Amino acid sequence: MAQIKFILLLAVLAIVGTSTSSALRRSRRMRRNENGNSRPLIKNADRSVYARRNFALPDVVSDVYEVYVGPTDHRDNPAREAVAVISGKEPGVQGVISFIQVHPNEPVYVNGTISGLSPGKHGFHVHQKGVLTDGCTSTAGHFNPYMQPHGAPMDRFRHIGDLGNINAEPNGIARVMIYDSLISLSGVNSIVGRAVVVHSMEDDLGLGMHQDSKTTGNAGGRVGCGVIGLAS
Repeated sequence: MAQIKFILLLAVLAIVGTSTSSALRRSRRMRRNENGNSRPLIKNADRSVYARRNFALPDVVSDVYEVYVGPTDHRDNPAREAVAVISGKEPGVQGVISFIQVHPNEPVYVNGTISGLSPGKHGFHVHQKGVLTDGCTSTAGHFNPYMQPHGAPMDRFRHIGDLGNINAEPNGIARVMIYDSLISLSGVNSIVGRAVVVHSMEDDLGLGMHQDSKTTGNAGGRVGCGVIGLAS
């Protein structure tokens, strides 16, 4: 009986000790301002963990996980915005595309307009290099750090830079509105400093019979491009 009481006493002391320790830690994080209100002394003391998975390609690359540790309050981790100014070899191809990401674990919102295109669908991708010394040709291939096959934006296996197609109206203007969960404005999937490219033809999303289907979507030449740079 005495042994049981002793064990219970130890348990109570452990609980009290833990509570006291937690209270002391909280008290160290708080201070009183001139109005008597409390606020955290250590900024971002409470942090959450987020993970994003990039799926494996059998016999080529394993699953890759990106882990973010950040404040739960987005006000302490402001949104990032990037911009690409589009110009092209073809006369009249021009536009501005914005990329907005509220938090590293959230999708990137891509929006803007591009004019001077032929009516119809055009492949729209992020390419590896943000270099325009030889026009859009010098941007290299699609941004594909995990050596995946070309695919559609919603495919499990795809290039990070595969954003599908944009559609130009009869007046040659394409309005871009895309949410994508693989590209990012930070981390290993960051597209900042790379290039966004508009192609002359429709991207077949890797489903065609052409030899280029699994690499470029057989989307044809590059009619417009721009380097993606941080705006905030």
